[in-house]
Amino acid sequence: MSIEIIAEIAQGYEGSYKLSELLIQSAVNAGADAVKFQAVFADELATSDYQHYQLFKKLEMTREDWINLASHCKRSGIEFHLDVFGEKSISLADDLQIEAIKVHPTDMKNIALLEMIRDTAVPKVLLGIGGAEAQEISDAVDILATKQITLLLGFQGYPTETSENQIGRLGYLSERFRRSNPTLRLGFADHAVPEEEMHTLLAALAIGAGATVIEKHLCLNRVIMLEDYESA
Repeated sequence: MSIEIIAEIAQGYEGSYKLSELLIQSAVNAGADAVKFQAVFADELATSDYQHYQLFKKLEMTREDWINLASHCKRSGIEFHLDVFGEKSISLADDLQIEAIKVHPTDMKNIALLEMIRDTAVPKVLLGIGGAEAQEISDAVDILATKQITLLLGFQGYPTETSENQIGRLGYLSERFRRSNPTLRLGFADHAVPEEEMHTLLAALAIGAGATVIEKHLCLNRVIMLEDYESA
């Protein structure tokens, strides 16, 4: 099976359409198979009195912006993926006819969210499982059984220390879940500390352990220190 590389933008686009275009082009230039953004709508993530609510508001883009970005990806021959956090972002992903939705690890037990994703036409789901228990993963896989699922291992410390990645869990995940669901894929969400010696080797180790999907953060330049640059 071929290896799929996802360029993770996360919130690094900072609500800027122009910056989003540049990041997509950087992902294309880097040879990534897909580019993934967090579709942020503040009211899906926080109440208005939360300390970071205004930051989330600044990350919001218009529906027209998202439509144009999806079209940009299609013209550039790269898949467009979105992290979703509620009904509005799920509806956006469905309407854009994107290739994959990402479920954040904090939503592993959000049954209502998983059921809304199940009912979309989006064919693939990246299921973030950092910190999840086996039964929680099993329940989510059952709900999303009609989708092409990737279990995306990756501790959510940001960035993640080398010793915390626990890539050996890929063997357990393969034994526990792929035997009954052979179409299920395994992936590694790489949040490595860029300054550490092993940061370029972790993804290779994950591939050796059975991962066929690698998610790696991408930024234009780390010195700019935009959102989510820490492990890019």
